[in-house]
Amino acid sequence: MRAAEGRHGARKVASYERDRDQYSLECLETRAELDGFEHEWRRLEQQCAEPFIAFQTADWCLTWIRSHLHNTMARPAEPLVFVLRKNGDAVLVWPTMKVRSRIGMRLLVSLTSPLSQYSNVVVDRDVVSSKLASRALGDAIKFSKVDAAALDAIPEGSLLQSLTRKRGIPEIFHQESAILDIGSQEDMTSYLAALPKKTRRQRNQRRNQQF
Repeated sequence: MRAAEGRHGARKVASYERDRDQYSLECLETRAELDGFEHEWRRLEQQCAEPFIAFQTADWCLTWIRSHLHNTMARPAEPLVFVLRKNGDAVLVWPTMKVRSRIGMRLLVSLTSPLSQYSNVVVDRDVVSSKLASRALGDAIKFSKVDAAALDAIPEGSLLQSLTRKRGIPEIFHQESAILDIGSQEDMTSYLAALPKKTRRQRNQRRNQQF
């Protein structure tokens, strides 16, 4: 059964043709669309050889969405999960969201930012060329209708790093570590309590704005 069969509601962003293969870029925005895509998302993760995709996995992103975002109410963050398909099968997933900055700019950032430590894409590099991915990335940003795209630290050597450098998309933070290390803490409460006071205050403010 083709992965594309039975899909409903996804918005078409663009289409491409490469070597007689048909590619399409779509955007998933609602809870129902994302829930329906979960199986395909997990399958693609198994085929992805990209370094550090923990914050782009279905487990991380969908748990956050189910916990913090509700499609029936106004919210400051709008999920935009871009999916590139080859002949109907998902071959790239870029989880992002649209937010408004304190000065009113519309920004495209990584989904779950600032809780996610880095940005990346889940991709099968065997079937997605850098040229095609770059074009899809550009079309995704245009579709988002934002003033700028600003991403958290991007892992060295990742496909997203090469694409964003070409397009002049800045990283919000310089990469210091691509792993969230809480091994020295007994639990998540202890980890959060150990954060600087300013960091805790900023996270609480952003979290409260979502409700």
